[in-house]
Amino acid sequence: MKKIGLFLVSSLLFISAPLYASGQGYSNHPMKAGKGQKQHKMAIKHVNPLPNFMQVVRKFGEQLNLNDKQQAALKKWREKNGTEVKSLVKATMAAEKKLHAAAFSHASQHDLQDLMDKVLSLRLQVAKKKIACRENMRKVLDNNQWEKLVSLYRQKIMAGK
Repeated sequence: MKKIGLFLVSSLLFISAPLYASGQGYSNHPMKAGKGQKQHKMAIKHVNPLPNFMQVVRKFGEQLNLNDKQQAALKKWREKNGTEVKSLVKATMAAEKKLHAAAFSHASQHDLQDLMDKVLSLRLQVAKKKIACRENMRKVLDNNQWEKLVSLYRQKIMAGK
């Protein structure tokens, strides 16, 4: 695990050093990219590459022909888990920023590894939440709705529409 973490820290330094040298640093960081919901979407995508199916349900739910029971179940899930995911994403971004800054300081290898472990732990927590959300969707939606959801994700979200 330490070798993987050290590799990731080294990769982070290799990738980020030119940004700092060019004066860009964290100015292109997803948490600074925009305001509100757009900023949150970019941060989520940065922190974890798993699809955000709830975003599709919120934007294009009428195309899924959800019944009242399904709408209530998805709303309950979102209300129960959405705030926690947002907090985890913010914590991940803050931990990444701290790791990035530490890499340019006199931080020890041990300190950098500890910071990297924190980032990875937070990312794993976000991934587990997103996987659980996907599983909940699979339970709530019927097969046709699920296929429509995936299609909408690919058409609207992945294509940037």
